[in-house]
Amino acid sequence: MTKGKSNEFLMTKTPILLSIATVFLTQVSFATTNDIDQLVSSMFPLAPKQIKEIKTEVSTRQKAASTVPAMSGTQGVSRVLITSINPTKHITPPNVRLGIGVVTSLIFTDANGNVLPIDGYVIGNSGDFKVGWDKKNNVLMMQAIKPYAETNMAVMLNGLSIPVTITILSTQEQWDYLDYVRVIDSNGRSDSNLTKLDSGVLVDLLHGIVPDGAKKLSISNDALDAWHYQGNYLLVTEGVLISPSWIHHAEDNTTAHMNAYEINPTSVVLVSTNSGLKKVMIRDNNV
Repeated sequence: MTKGKSNEFLMTKTPILLSIATVFLTQVSFATTNDIDQLVSSMFPLAPKQIKEIKTEVSTRQKAASTVPAMSGTQGVSRVLITSINPTKHITPPNVRLGIGVVTSLIFTDANGNVLPIDGYVIGNSGDFKVGWDKKNNVLMMQAIKPYAETNMAVMLNGLSIPVTITILSTQEQWDYLDYVRVIDSNGRSDSNLTKLDSGVLVDLLHGIVPDGAKKLSISNDALDAWHYQGNYLLVTEGVLISPSWIHHAEDNTTAHMNAYEINPTSVVLVSTNSGLKKVMIRDNNV
């Protein structure tokens, strides 16, 4: 091909070649963009919003996994636990509920609420629980080491020849920060000291019979009912009287647990109920 013909060929064929090149380059461009999208999708199959949601969920689960069982969002409570060393009363050893990273204090009292000195104790499983003994103040301070552990403890109290047994549980739905274990067999006096009048008045009160001459007292909440009778106060409650000490006491377990007490006149009493300790103010409007 001569030079003239060569130039003529290029001039006539150039537009066609440019069109083919443009189409080819466009296809290559589209193919490259598609390849990049596929590569990114293979490396990051989730959208940015989905990635953020997953990170939030992972963080929540990691936090939940690191939380001590049954301790998240729970508050400690204080209770009065009733027990007996008399096997004929068929009272099951009370449960003391411990938590991990928190302390439970345990105080033993007689039936009148007076603190009983601790002479010693033996715990069944010392590997899962810690026990500290404040000998000066007669307080046992306990902690759970492992979740969902259980054992029992025998505690020797001054003046009692038989140990008091309690059951210890860890990480329940609630935990106790302070428990009073009341040993009803130890009251420093005999129930035979109650006269028929004393016993009859309290028993009648448990059945809704108020003695003649009793004057209703004003109370600050519904934890108990109170009357002024023969110079003393009479109380009826579903709870257990913590303070002050009572003079006489009667209880009824036939349908619901009820307690009746005779106490010296006072303006404040402390009662343990199913919902915790309650402070009740008493006012005598009859004087």
